[in-house]
Amino acid sequence: MSTRFSFTARQCGLKGSTACSAASTSIASNLSSLSSFSSCGDLESMSFVTQRRYSDEFHSEEQGLERFFEACASRGREGSAVEAMDKGSVSANSRGVFGDSALHYAAHSGNVTGLKCLVAHGADVNARNHLQVTPLGKAVVEGQLAAVRYLLSAGADIEAADDVSGTPLMAAARRSRTDVAQVLLDAGARVDGTDSFGNTALHLAAAEGHLSMLALLLKRGAAARRANARGQTPADIAVASWTDNLTKDKMLHMLRDAGDEDGGARESPEA
Repeated sequence: MSTRFSFTARQCGLKGSTACSAASTSIASNLSSLSSFSSCGDLESMSFVTQRRYSDEFHSEEQGLERFFEACASRGREGSAVEAMDKGSVSANSRGVFGDSALHYAAHSGNVTGLKCLVAHGADVNARNHLQVTPLGKAVVEGQLAAVRYLLSAGADIEAADDVSGTPLMAAARRSRTDVAQVLLDAGARVDGTDSFGNTALHLAAAEGHLSMLALLLKRGAAARRANARGQTPADIAVASWTDNLTKDKMLHMLRDAGDEDGGARESPEA
């Protein structure tokens, strides 16, 4: 079909992308097409076919990688991912367009079996994507508790900060993932760790109005009067962020009680 198309296109005087656009995608790998265009000196069409061939090969490889990522993320499909890694056709540390590894995909969906298969094949448990997010960060944001537990047991950096949410505990505080925060704190996460603006998880929980998260962090010793880089305490953040008086009053009551227990002194941000 490709050879006949080449002849017909040549007879009609079509060249380049105009001639090739109506062809089957098989033209990209059919050397007879190049031969036909070459015989009539159609360099433009030869160039198009050559570029299309490499483009198709690229997309084929990209689609194969996407299928690998999907298999790692999907329960019951891990076997095909393991087979691909065992054959050497794909690496456990292969990356997608935005720098996500297969571990990121499995963590996002909470597929612990997929995570275990990848780690067993040498996947980097602390791999970072283009926004510096680790698989643990992905699992935290999605509230994938079992994945969080497994990644921590596999050596994930509990304080790995990214460009989106800060540390895993901060990511949990932003989204009121109280159960995830409990696991992180039990595993040794710093309750008063700060981001680039000097905010702690308590500041972030106050900004979002997450009462259960606020209560957990205060119970675990978060400094209620710690000021951020702008000199704002969590109570200041609560006042600035909320017009809902009921939520705001509850937060202020909790923070002031905890602050009184701390001695009532405003703390400077960490150096």
